[in-house]
Amino acid sequence: MNKVNQTFLSRRQAVTGALLAGIVSAIPGCATASPVTRHWLRPGVQLWPLSDEVAKDPDATFARLAAMGFKDVETAGFHGHKPAELKAAADRAGLSIVGAHIQAQIRILPTDRVLSDPDLAALISDLRELGVRNVVMPLPLLPPSEIPRADENAFANVIRVVSAFGISDWQRSAAFLSQRGEALRREGIRLSYHNHNMDFAPVGGTTGWDVLMNETDPANVGFELDIGWAAAAGRDPVELLFRNPGRIGMLHIKDAGRATKYNFLGQQLSAPLGKGLIRWVPLLTLAKKQGVTGYFVEQEPPFTTSAFDAMAQSIAYLRTVS
Repeated sequence: MNKVNQTFLSRRQAVTGALLAGIVSAIPGCATASPVTRHWLRPGVQLWPLSDEVAKDPDATFARLAAMGFKDVETAGFHGHKPAELKAAADRAGLSIVGAHIQAQIRILPTDRVLSDPDLAALISDLRELGVRNVVMPLPLLPPSEIPRADENAFANVIRVVSAFGISDWQRSAAFLSQRGEALRREGIRLSYHNHNMDFAPVGGTTGWDVLMNETDPANVGFELDIGWAAAAGRDPVELLFRNPGRIGMLHIKDAGRATKYNFLGQQLSAPLGKGLIRWVPLLTLAKKQGVTGYFVEQEPPFTTSAFDAMAQSIAYLRTVS
């Protein structure tokens, strides 16, 4: 890969970003120089960085998150618990579980449901017990012979496989999302896709992200834009949101460290909100204008102190810009 710009935005992206900021600021009620309306955003949290804590003690974990000011929760699977148990713990803390990441193929735990199960009835039953109407597929569909074991090398193996994808592989994922999305829609559940940075790698004159965006029906498939992973690929999240109105219903609120280098290999330098490179006011302003409803704080390890401290820092910053 050629040497990349240490300042996050390339010259082309800086120009594009400036133009988009001007467009956003021209929308009535959408100034980019100051917060839109004090505390309009309902803060949510993605539980993946806290998976071990949730598995050990969901009551204590949810109580700490509620005390920070979080209102909504998005799970990463079921964290080793029965869905009804997770919901009860969230209810006791005054939190709403509004979404769940469900893997397409990889069973993190032997009891996990996956979207590729031939019969979705058990998964649908679990989601109803959890009380959610949004399910998110966090990785593209892999060839059956390349599904990795659920161990510490799983993500690296996924990256290896996806790095060799051609357009037909991304089209296969799009077809799978469309089929599963339609089936879930009939049950009152919305399916979305969550990106990593490999989704933006060039392939056949396009990208995996664009194939999924262009070859899925908006009625059946939405998108959850992970801000940090998009930034790690050298993409401007404001531009991505601007160019795909109505398709992105949820965001992973994650900042990109100032030493970020563009890559498509699953590498990300994360940072607490406000300490990185993301232009949060124009991004959140545009998200509000476009009707985004899910805002889930997340941060990738390693953490300076702990995942809890990172979540606390991030929601405190989020309150100043929303």
